[in-house]
Parts: sequence; structure tokens; C-alpha cells
Amino acid sequence: MTFFRRFGSWQEAVDRAGFEPRDQKTELTTEELIDALHALAAELGESPTTTQMNDHGRHWSKVYRDRFGSWDDALDAAGLEPINSRANRRVPDDELLAALERLAEKQGDTPTMADMAAKGPYSPTTYQRHFGSWNAALDAADLDSE
Repeated sequence: MTFFRRFGSWQEAVDRAGFEPRDQKTELTTEELIDALHALAAELGESPTTTQMNDHGRHWSKVYRDRFGSWDDALDAAGLEPINSRANRRVPDDELLAALERLAEKQGDTPTMADMAAKGPYSPTTYQRHFGSWNAALDAADLDSE
């Protein structure tokens, strides 16, 4: 980043610009952080990942890790299911196929692995584990794998 090359650090850039740096960790209350987690979880229909928080949430996931010690501890403090617990549950094949079919319908063609990674609720790796390959998952969903 340019400011690192010019100033050596973000803090130095802020100081040289004459701004008073904000410390979100101390400015935000624990209640505000938990409320933001609940809002994003309600929007997503499940506990958010750090990537989802960074992309769609009100605050960076690092703020939560700094305050609570880890992302899963932040989720736990909010009464949400930790990601590690969610990752360990097996998603039924019919749920995976339904998600694949919804994505195909939404974009108007057969999803690629990259499409699923970017827009789908499950990782392409999950499909490979469940069905043996991405093409086998497409076949199971009656989608063109060519």
C-alpha cells in the first residue's frame, strides 16, 4: 500500500495527516459488537464467518478477535453457533443439491466451482467430498457438466 511505502506505517500516516486515530476496540461497546453480529447473522440466516463480517458487517472481524480473543469466542458471547461447530455438521446431500440448483437458476446457467465459491452458500470442496467430484455433483443435480 502506498501509505506504508511513504510513511512506514498506518499510524505514522495518520499522525502526519494531523488526525486523531480512533481505537474501535475501546470506542465500541461489547453490546454494540454483539448487536452487529446478531444483525448480520439474521441477514445471513446463520452465524457469519470472518469473511462475511468483513464484506457485509458493520465492523472488521479483527475488532471482535481483539475484544473477545477469537472469532468463535465472539460468536459464543453473542449466543451464536461457533463456525467450528457448524463446519463439523454434515450438510445433507439434498440441501447441497438444492443450493446448486438455486445458483444455476439465479445465474441462468450451470455454476462453475468458482461461481459456487463466490456466490454459493457452500464450498465447492464440500460438493467434491459429498459427491466425489464437482461434475458428479452437477450430474446429481441434473445440471449440464460439460
